[in-house]
Amino acid sequence: MIAHHLTRPQNGDTPKQSTVDDPDGVIWALRQAHLATEPLSQRPSEVFIARFRADTSTIPAVRHQLQCWLNSVGLKDVADDVALVSTELMGNAAEHGCRGLPRDTEMAIRISFSAVLVRVEVTDLSDEQPCARSHSGSRTSGRGLRLVDAFSERWGAEGALIGRGKTVWADLRASREAS
Repeated sequence: MIAHHLTRPQNGDTPKQSTVDDPDGVIWALRQAHLATEPLSQRPSEVFIARFRADTSTIPAVRHQLQCWLNSVGLKDVADDVALVSTELMGNAAEHGCRGLPRDTEMAIRISFSAVLVRVEVTDLSDEQPCARSHSGSRTSGRGLRLVDAFSERWGAEGALIGRGKTVWADLRASREAS
């Protein structure tokens, strides 16, 4: 798993990058292109990006790194909720989004935030859209999207702009006090 933590530079400084293997700043350039389409009031000040394999055993390490990052950027009061939603979306991507693909297939999670919302985005290679299963008390799985729905302000999925795949996203309040 490779995690990237990008901080938007202040006053024209160069981007700050930690634990990132991106010598040409490709990720920063892609992020800047995305920022140009967002209203100023909605721009996140920091972003968490991690790639993980289509193997559910890799998810706890990503969740741990994510929780540490959320605490470090001042989102401690919603870190558990964001981590839960992230874990569910990563689990769905590993179990359903990469069905039939090798376990070393990579997926990505991206977390960004503004003063109001935290956005969780998980990208996999499947074109199949997620759907919540009907409730069954005897089933031990299938509740993930119901949890995502319960903890999020809204959630959805978008197909890849180029190639195959999709991104499932969820928006959560950036502060419990705002709810």
